[in-house]
Amino acid sequence: MITELITDNDRTRCAVALAAAVSLLSGAVVMGGAVVSTSDHLTPTEHNLDAEYKKTIEEKLFVTGGDYGRVLVMVGGTEGEYSVSVHSDQNSPTGVTATFTKAEKNVADATWAANENRVDAASIGVVRIDVAIPKSAALVIAQAWKRMLSTARQIYPSGKAEDVVLDGTNIELSLQEANASLREALITPASRGSKVTALRQAIELLARYCSAKPPDRPSIAREIQDKCGAILGP
Repeated sequence: MITELITDNDRTRCAVALAAAVSLLSGAVVMGGAVVSTSDHLTPTEHNLDAEYKKTIEEKLFVTGGDYGRVLVMVGGTEGEYSVSVHSDQNSPTGVTATFTKAEKNVADATWAANENRVDAASIGVVRIDVAIPKSAALVIAQAWKRMLSTARQIYPSGKAEDVVLDGTNIELSLQEANASLREALITPASRGSKVTALRQAIELLARYCSAKPPDRPSIAREIQDKCGAILGP
């Protein structure tokens, strides 16, 4: 079930939930307590994300294309996973729409076999917001996503105590350009550095853009472009 958020009260409710989710983007993180190296790049999705869970969450949250870029934020705990897809839309005044979707419960937790209150994934509701986004912002998002996706490589244990990370948030970036194969990779907690930091900030801003009131969106769009510009810089 998908519920569109259209009132100020609904938008506020979504913003509160969103704030809880995006605050995890810069917090402590995944890999089940393993010791891993840190690096300013992404890591391949394959073999680093459960395929069945990935399929379930995509079926719930991926309701549009993502030809300018998509992000899927998979948080730990009970906070619902969310996605933002930036896609072509002939009905948008800019020709591009940003679509925010968020599960009302954490799908991984709610469907976990050991959860005594386990529910079927199909019963978990999804909230949705569709907003026009400037094409200039969409283009730089696509460029930044493409640049970061090109860096994806595996992260291996470093053996350093400072690189021990805890369970938390995985973030999947993807880009499906016309006449090109799907590209996807993960920001894991072990992904650290100036470009990954700028990418996390751009993702947080993109989610906030969707829940913001119309007068606030232009300034947020400019901030998104600035963060993507930092990724594309030297």
